[in-house]
Amino acid sequence: MAALRTPGLKLRAYILLLLLIFGLMPLILAALINLPLVLDRTALFYQRAYLQNLRADFRDLDQHLASRHELIRFLAKLPEPATILGTQGTAAEIDTARTRYTAWINQILAEQHDVIQILFVDPQGQERFWLVRDANTQAWTPSAQPPQRPDRRFIEAGLASQGGAVMVSRIRVDADSSGEEPRQLMTLNLVSQLGGEPGASVPGVVVLTIDVGGLAQFYRDTLWVNHDGSYLRPGQPASGQPDAFSTFPGLAAIFAEGKLALWKGDNGRQLLWVPLFLTEDGFPLWVGRVVDPSPLDAFRNELIVRVLSIIAVLVLVVMVLARWIAARVERFGHELLGGIQRILSDGQPLRFSWTGPRELRELGEQLTELAATHAEHLHAARAHTRELEQSNRYKSQFLANVSHELRTPLNSILLLSKMLGAEGTGLTPTQRRQAQVIHEAGRDLRALIDN
Repeated sequence: MAALRTPGLKLRAYILLLLLIFGLMPLILAALINLPLVLDRTALFYQRAYLQNLRADFRDLDQHLASRHELIRFLAKLPEPATILGTQGTAAEIDTARTRYTAWINQILAEQHDVIQILFVDPQGQERFWLVRDANTQAWTPSAQPPQRPDRRFIEAGLASQGGAVMVSRIRVDADSSGEEPRQLMTLNLVSQLGGEPGASVPGVVVLTIDVGGLAQFYRDTLWVNHDGSYLRPGQPASGQPDAFSTFPGLAAIFAEGKLALWKGDNGRQLLWVPLFLTEDGFPLWVGRVVDPSPLDAFRNELIVRVLSIIAVLVLVVMVLARWIAARVERFGHELLGGIQRILSDGQPLRFSWTGPRELRELGEQLTELAATHAEHLHAARAHTRELEQSNRYKSQFLANVSHELRTPLNSILLLSKMLGAEGTGLTPTQRRQAQVIHEAGRDLRALIDN
């Protein structure tokens, strides 16, 4: 039973598939594997660039605080009058001197609006004299109530520090006092020892309070959020509610990790959150800045378009190359099949003069030799066939002549032997038997001649 053969793919299709599989598939796999990594690294570099810009912006704040270091050293060398007069001056003299000192402070600190409080503390940690900047007139006045006292451990560290050294506290977030005095929302304290006689005991320290929230107003595109999710808006009282967690879903998890993170919203909005400062409570003060993803999206889209364009061009090149290779292979196949058919049918000694690789030339030479050998064998076989046919024709003619010459006497012998072998001829049984044998042998000979 003959097997049914289904039509398969053409050679050109096989070549195209092989080139696509072994030529383009590794490139496509490499692109699929490495492209997400490249995009992730690009996004990471983009976030780092935003972080560097954010830190560069706050470097101005560091430089500003450095200038306040010089200011507190200056105040430490020229402390309030009671520290200088001590027990030698009367109360009236001290009050007069403090009034002049207040006027002098108003002159030299008239433009430093971020400095909102000056506090002088004695060696026992008790407030000796203080000045507070009025929120409306910006004038320095001694308030009736003691100012907000810094942390006790911070005062003790300042008393134990070396002369001329300036210590900076962590940021204090006071949501309770911000309702009455918004400047107390975010404050920073600087402390330095007061200057005294060499070898004498420390006369005390001066504490400078800086309104960090007021400085933060210069960073318009920056969000300040406490660790509990409440907004810290400079110049406004704190709400104390975790509004930021409601505005930015998932922000609580970012704050819980305590690391730099990028928040992404459903509408494509992105914010970079950085734990930039530590507060007195030991929790970080988070700073959020909007990240514009459009340059990164444009780069990603352009990169994807370029990769797809390169792959499309390579596919086109592979298809053209496959078509060219397939055309050459098909032409070679047609020449080979046509030559073999001519060799098999006509027996002509063809010459396969192919150019190209050494293996192809050797194949052409071997096929040429095979064609010549086959032609010789075919010529010899045909000659032998003609000889056999001629011999058979002679044999047939001979047998025809011989059969004609033998048939007439043989018929007579058969008739005579049949008559002699019959009964009533007067012959003995032995003689009749011999006549029958002659008749049977003649009949066999006639059958041989007829066939």
